Formats: sequence, C-alpha cells, structure tokens
Amino acid sequence: MTTARILVTGATGYVGSRLVSALLDEGYDVVVATRNPDRLADFGWHAQVTGVAMDAHDGASAKKAFADAGPIDVVYYLVHGIGQPDFRDADNRAAANVADAAKDSGVRRIVYLGGFVQYGFGIVNDDRQDACRLDNVDCSASDTRLGVMGRYHLPVGSLLSPWLGFGVGYEWGTFSLHQSLIGSSNTDSTWSGFEFANLQVGADYHVVPKVALAPFVSVSIGQFRHISTKTVTGTTTTTTDEDVAATSLHEWILIGVRAAFMP
Repeated sequence: MTTARILVTGATGYVGSRLVSALLDEGYDVVVATRNPDRLADFGWHAQVTGVAMDAHDGASAKKAFADAGPIDVVYYLVHGIGQPDFRDADNRAAANVADAAKDSGVRRIVYLGGFVQYGFGIVNDDRQDACRLDNVDCSASDTRLGVMGRYHLPVGSLLSPWLGFGVGYEWGTFSLHQSLIGSSNTDSTWSGFEFANLQVGADYHVVPKVALAPFVSVSIGQFRHISTKTVTGTTTTTTDEDVAATSLHEWILIGVRAAFMP
C-alpha cells in the first residue's frame, strides 16, 4: 500500500511541530514547508522529513514549494498571523495562495486549522440544586469555550459539505443564582480549565456562495482547575478565587448551529 505524502505548513509552531511528530509516528511521508528551512534543524524530527521553502503570503513562492515537494496527497494548513496588523486580510490571502498552488498541483485534501468560540446554555437540575426549587430564586448555567480546531471536509457536493473537527482549548463554566427572598443577591460561580479534546461533527450548507450554516454536535473532555465566586448583595460585593481541590475529567455534549463566512 502506498504511503500518503502529507505537506505541513506552520510546522515550526507549537501545534505544527507536534503534528509532524504524530504523523511520522503513524508512518506517513511528511513534507514540511517553512519560510526558513534552516530552522528545521531545531527539531528532533528534521532528518525524517523533506523540507521546502515557502512563504504563504507570496503566491509564486507557494507554487514553487509545491513543485519542489513533488506529489502531495494532503495539506495541513497551520499558518496564522493573529496579532499582526491587518492579520485577517493577510491570512485570507495566504490561505488562498496555498489553496491555489495545491489545486494546481493536484492536491485533493486540505486540512485547515482555525479558531472556535462556543457558547451554550445549561439546564439546571433542580433535584441536585435544592435552592433552585425555592420561590423567588432563579438559577441559570452556561459554558464558554475558546480554542483552535482542525476540520476535515468530506467531498459530497457544492451545497452540502459534511466535516469532522478536532480541537483543544480553554473553557469557562458558570452557575448563577439570583434570590429575592430576603433583600436581593446575585451569586456567580465560574469554573475554568483546559479542554483536552473537542470532537465535532457537522455539515456546512451554503445558503449563498460565501456564507454557510452548519448544524453540528460537539463532544468535549476537559478538567476544571480554578473557581471564582462573586456575590453581590445590595451595595456589597464579595469575590473569592481559589484552585479546585479535587480535579476530575468531565464531558460536555453540545448541539447547535454555526455560521461560517468564507471570503
């Protein structure tokens, strides 16, 4: 069986360098594209990969890199300039340069690493929260996640594009209690910690050429390590911050719809 050849851009970054190691462990033939191939010597895997010079922001450089690399089956695009001036426009141009060069070289799959933000409302279980069953007491819960994710799109049709995504990030879970039995008080407790794995399955439906709506299901595994509690009673505010004494893994299942804009 022929071993797939995979080209990784942004391989000298935190995510890219670890992705290269994982691909090599799985037996793939890896080609690494970077603006400065001399930097590859800093990584233990440099002797196991083929290095090519590529500046994703230069269309001619991208085309030459694919010509130098030879046949490629899959491209992992991990180049991002977040924090740089006008990074959004620059990122779009760089991604388009690589996509065009890959298409001209016959590449059929590109895995693009992007960011994700998720916000979900929680359902409070009154059987576990006695105070929430009382009159004049309102309870609510929410969860917010921020991270990076790679998505693999399955070629089905021009209007519908199913995809699989895997990412890592950071999350904040909040439980809020408002009571007006005696005076009035609001208590917000926020747990925060790393999300080790976020697996998503969805399908983009292109309502117009550059806009897609996508129903999706997300399953994530994380670990809360810190808790912050803020209580407001009248004009008095009390805040506490502490590490979670007993940490354990937890799981979330989120069903939702995302909107995607593709310039």
